[in-house]
Amino acid sequence: MMKNIVVDVIGKAMHGHFTHRNSFTILDGLTHEQAIQQTIGNDYSSWEILYHMVFWQEMALNLFKGAEVDWREAMKKDWPSKDLQKKHEWDTLVERFKTATSTYVDLLEKVDLSAPVKSLRDAPMLKVFVIIAQHNSYHLGQIVMNRKAQGSWPPPEQD
Repeated sequence: MMKNIVVDVIGKAMHGHFTHRNSFTILDGLTHEQAIQQTIGNDYSSWEILYHMVFWQEMALNLFKGAEVDWREAMKKDWPSKDLQKKHEWDTLVERFKTATSTYVDLLEKVDLSAPVKSLRDAPMLKVFVIIAQHNSYHLGQIVMNRKAQGSWPPPEQD
């Protein structure tokens, strides 16, 4: 019973339910050129922010598979270089984000949320899900602010 509630709450949080616009919709209509644009008041472009989010989502998915993580090394790689954003397409990064987010929601129902995650000092898996949901929510807010600053907000309406 409790697991069903947790799965529902975290699953909805991954998509911004009751906290912000749908996580995927926030990215709709944003072009590569807009995504790499530096805006006033933010240290990072939307592309850099999404890259950072995807990096940690994919890292956490590896944690679920039992991967060992060198946290110091990971923290050296979680923000991209300016050159990297010019080479990698925005649409590919958006798809990676959507795939990782969908994988999290699917995994919620399949895993033991109390199982320890070795690379997180045996913290329960549930903690990783909560951290990723909160992390994404925070950074999606930054992307919204970037879009507002550049005049690309709100995203186009969906049919």
